[in-house]
Amino acid sequence: MKQRVSCIITTFNEPADVLIGSVQSAIRCSSILNEIIVVDDGSSTNSFDYVARSLQSPERVPLTLFRKENGGPSSARNYGMEKATGDWIVFLDADDILLCDGLESKLAKISLLDAPSIGGVYGGFVWSDTEKVQRFLVSNQPAKADCVGIVGRVPGGAPSYILRKKALVEVGGFDTSLDFNEDIDLILRMVRSGWEFYGVSEPGFIRTVNPNSHTRFNKKKALTGSRKFLRKAWRERLMSRREISRRYLLNFASALKTKSLEWRF
Repeated sequence: MKQRVSCIITTFNEPADVLIGSVQSAIRCSSILNEIIVVDDGSSTNSFDYVARSLQSPERVPLTLFRKENGGPSSARNYGMEKATGDWIVFLDADDILLCDGLESKLAKISLLDAPSIGGVYGGFVWSDTEKVQRFLVSNQPAKADCVGIVGRVPGGAPSYILRKKALVEVGGFDTSLDFNEDIDLILRMVRSGWEFYGVSEPGFIRTVNPNSHTRFNKKKALTGSRKFLRKAWRERLMSRREISRRYLLNFASALKTKSLEWRF
């Protein structure tokens, strides 16, 4: 039975040409996708209006555009998830480029395993500046919580995955109270609920290196956001105490390097 797949692209003040590039990459995968949903998170620019006028829904897959009040990336993704009709969901940021071969590889893995316990399948990605492939662990065993978000082990970013909508709904989607590591938090909550994740070697998207990104542009804010996530992970036991402590120490070391004076447990 063919799986229904929805692609959700979220955007906020992204340049029109960048957003169009992301949407067009999804359109190229129209033989695999059942719908493409674009959610504008209350942009203050007119890029979204330009995109809405410029793009037409392809014959093989519906393209739907929504605009909502600004609520952050998690809010926008949850909004798109509510609108999605697919059994499986692919999330893209507005500057990501979807790779069809990677998506097909993930769907093939789902069909091969054919298990109702699968919450998602992840793959690597291609760095836009170097064209190098970031790969992750491929194993016959489901991913372990302590490995999520570790480079080379299990990815933390949502665009690396195809996720079962039923599982997303069960855990309540993305936590809108987090402004950093919200993707890792989502995967960990799904793992805690018993959903399994497996990897494939094929990269699934091109990741744009943006110098103005949350992580690069405001390192102090990123470190603060990461600590907020780690406190939640500690309270809710999303990972082992040992792994959370290890990540706290790494965060502390980074805070010292960036002279962040507000570090606290």
